[in-house]
Amino acid sequence: GFYSLELDDYWPAMLAECGLEPAALPRVAAPGAVAAAADGRAEAFGVAAGTPLHCCGNDQAGGALGAGVDADSAVIGVGTALTALRLHRRLPPGREGVLRGRLGPEGYYSLVIGGYSGDDLYAGTAAPETVFGDLLARFEAAGAMPRRFLVTGGGGAAAAAVIAKWSGIPAAYRGQTTLAGAAGATERIES
Repeated sequence: GFYSLELDDYWPAMLAECGLEPAALPRVAAPGAVAAAADGRAEAFGVAAGTPLHCCGNDQAGGALGAGVDADSAVIGVGTALTALRLHRRLPPGREGVLRGRLGPEGYYSLVIGGYSGDDLYAGTAAPETVFGDLLARFEAAGAMPRRFLVTGGGGAAAAAVIAKWSGIPAAYRGQTTLAGAAGATERIES
């Protein structure tokens, strides 16, 4: 892409290769920063003119912040994509198969996407041990294993039921994995 996490700015070599000037690209603001104020067009969506509009991240990063991710944990997201996200204080090194980005005003994340989806779990087309085993193997290969996991699910009760019954949590993580459910409810997973 055009943006360099290492430089925390647009990548000059890529811009030059494409014949672009930095002024031709949008201003980049940190997650949480106010990007603009809503104008009159926003009122059609129930947002009052003048309302501050904040920069945010992708859905997985937002879900991780909402679940309470910290430096000792990672979030497994069970949705259309099955993901594992880890918070870092400094930009983690680049690795094949790992996405990186900003998470909040002072942190970064590494994100691994599994080979299965939440739909595989809900429909029963793949066993939970297979689905989560694949994701954990990818996460471990990325060097991002945490002390504990938080698990979020876009499928509400269906996700909670599948995750709570999952017996594939490695022994080191039993009793340290929390399901972050709807309305902020949490449930410790003891497999």
